[in-house]
Amino acid sequence: MTDFVLPRPRHAGKTYGPFRGAVKAQLQVLHALILHDIKSRFFGNGLGYILTILWPTVHMVAIMGIFVLGGRPVPYGQSAMLYAATGVLPYIAWNYISRFMSLSMTMNKGFLGYPVIKPLDMMHARLILECNTIFIITVGTIAVLTLCQAPVMPLDPGQAALGLLSAVALGVGFGYLVSVFCLIHHFFNIVYVLILIVFWITAGLAINPEAMPDQIGYYLSWNPLLHSIEWIRSAYFNDFPAHLLDKGYVLKVAGITFVLGLILERLLRPITIRG
Repeated sequence: MTDFVLPRPRHAGKTYGPFRGAVKAQLQVLHALILHDIKSRFFGNGLGYILTILWPTVHMVAIMGIFVLGGRPVPYGQSAMLYAATGVLPYIAWNYISRFMSLSMTMNKGFLGYPVIKPLDMMHARLILECNTIFIITVGTIAVLTLCQAPVMPLDPGQAALGLLSAVALGVGFGYLVSVFCLIHHFFNIVYVLILIVFWITAGLAINPEAMPDQIGYYLSWNPLLHSIEWIRSAYFNDFPAHLLDKGYVLKVAGITFVLGLILERLLRPITIRG
C-alpha cells in the first residue's frame, strides 16, 4: 500500500508522492466498500440505504410504542416516550454498529482476494456507514420527540451526549473484536446474536435495574451497555438514582475490546485471509 502511486492527474502537472498516493488509494478503497455496502444491503441500489435507516428506526419506534401504548408506569420523568428513547437509542447504536461491522465480514469476505483490500478496510468502511446511520437516527429521534412535545432537552446536554458516545464507542470496540471471529467462521454471527439478546434483557430496557435487589443489580452492572443507558438517563432525570452507574467501566470495556480486536486482527490475519 505505501508504494502505490496514483496515475498522473490531468489537472495537475505532477504525480502524487508515495505517501499522498497511498492515502488517496486508501480513501478510494473505503469509498468503494461503502458504496458496495449501501447497494448490497437492500435491492441492489443506493435507494436501499433508506431502508437501512428505517430498519433500526422502526425497531426503536416499536419499542417506544410498547412503553406508551402498554400503559406501563414511567419509573423516572413524566414522558414514557422519553424514558424509552433514552434506553433504546444507545442500545440501537451499540447493536447496529457492532452487529453490522461483524456481519459485513461474512458478506464481503470475497474482497480479501484483492491484495489492496485488508480486513481492517472492510471494518472501517462499515463503521463509517453505521456511524452515519446512527447520527441520522439520533436526529430523527430528537425530531419525533419534539413533535410529540416530549421534553427532549436534557438537564445536562454534555453528559447526555457523552453517554450516547460511550454506547457508540462500545459498539465500535465490540465490532472490531467480533469481526475478527466472524472472519474465522461465520458461526460466530449466530453466537453474537445470542449475546445481543442477553445484553437486551440485562441492559435496563425491559426492566428497571435500579429497582432490583442489590445482589441482582450487581450482576446486571457487569453489562457495560447498562452504564451507557444510565449515563444518559442521569443527564435527563432529576430523580434518577444512578446507583449502578460507573462511567469508567463502560469506557474501559470499549477501549479493551477495541485494542484487543486490533491485536487479534493483526495476529490472525494469515488465518482470516486464507480462511
